[in-house]
Amino acid sequence: MADVNTLADSQLRSLARKIPSEILANLGTAELRCRCDTAAGLLDDMSRSNDEYERSRLSREAERVLNAISLRAWLMGTQVLLDEVAKAKADGAGTAHTAALNELDRFVRDNPQPGLQDAAVAAEISGINSAVDKPRRWYEVWKVR
Repeated sequence: MADVNTLADSQLRSLARKIPSEILANLGTAELRCRCDTAAGLLDDMSRSNDEYERSRLSREAERVLNAISLRAWLMGTQVLLDEVAKAKADGAGTAHTAALNELDRFVRDNPQPGLQDAAVAAEISGINSAVDKPRRWYEVWKVR
């Protein structure tokens, strides 16, 4: 879906090339831009940091952002886990409910999604296009007689 060459910045394009192809195939253009922007910001913070531990943590976080699953897959995964939580709650099993909530927390923590707050990514996922269509031209009206 997303093309690496749609990114204007060469640094963002090089970061986008680090994303595995099976994940890149499921990303939208806005989601790819948001993910690369977030990773670039983390790497910029890493280069300015003097603390070795902080540099390592920021580098790992940038890798996690680049290698995280797509937002569509994340939404489907969280929906499945939320269904499991509701099912365990309805059954009345306290330990199963707690285990399902812990699994949901682990899934969200292991798969960061930088595009959740971005309006362009939300529009891309929902299929809503806010761009106005160009007016249709009527060439028959403009014929020379």
